[in-house]
Amino acid sequence: MVSRSPLPNLLFLALPLAILAIAYVWLAVDHGAPWLWDVTVHESGRYTLRETVFYFRHFLREIPVDLSMAFFLIAGFMNSNEANESLHYAKVARWARLLLAAAVGLIVVAFVVAAIQHSRQGQQGWTSAALDLLQFRTRDDLIEYGSHWRFHWLSTLWFGVATMLGASFGARLCGQSRIEDRGSRIEGNNFIEGNNFNAILDPRSSILHFRNWLAPWCYFAALTIVFWFSGKTFTDVRYTGHQAREIMTHGPVTYFLGFGVLRMLATRLSGVKWGMGNGEWGMGNAEIAEKGIISHSAFRIPHSPF
Repeated sequence: MVSRSPLPNLLFLALPLAILAIAYVWLAVDHGAPWLWDVTVHESGRYTLRETVFYFRHFLREIPVDLSMAFFLIAGFMNSNEANESLHYAKVARWARLLLAAAVGLIVVAFVVAAIQHSRQGQQGWTSAALDLLQFRTRDDLIEYGSHWRFHWLSTLWFGVATMLGASFGARLCGQSRIEDRGSRIEGNNFIEGNNFNAILDPRSSILHFRNWLAPWCYFAALTIVFWFSGKTFTDVRYTGHQAREIMTHGPVTYFLGFGVLRMLATRLSGVKWGMGNGEWGMGNAEIAEKGIISHSAFRIPHSPF
């Protein structure tokens, strides 16, 4: 029986958290202040760290872009764990509904607060907040339909492709099919892992299975059609520079942090406990042994470096 260790999950979270900590220390040294809450740190030179964290107007602009990245992350993760869907479907569905409700609530709160912020600056609050959400602004003083989506188009496209390639690389590195764990068996109440590491991935379980990627790519294509293209996305230095920075940020931070959180949730939903050995499975009874092949097949995949 293979012991489970929390180390892979910690590594997924450690990299982005370390980068954020280093960035904070860098800013603290640069500004000569260990506490940056009331220090101007935003690239515009107008907002303190506190105002940047609670920059609800900008948060509204990011919602369509962030949703696209979230869909890509979930698609990649579900491909890695599809063998476990039926076993834990009820738990996953319950958590999904709670998280969806929380996300909708957060968007509503952000919209209201952004409207209030605009009103305090002498603007039409609700109209200005709607302009933010509908991608009219890249900055507070610029208004152009769809500009914010185009401001992030290349970096969002990169994130989708990177998620697909990362998921594919992780699955192939593990040499594990989501359909079956070849050579695995059950003896008594114990799950015995198979040793066929040379098994070729079942074509039906390809990590690039079109079904799971359909929703995120359709969403990306739909918003691209709605907000359309602009030559600035590819030629304007401000656009290309911003997108390059987004790639450098979302690659090591959003990508790994999001996937690490999903791994932790999946681990808890599976009932697996860390550090169990000698044939002890997380739930400690015959139920998990009977379903061991399905569950184990799903939760070997996240031990990849994806």
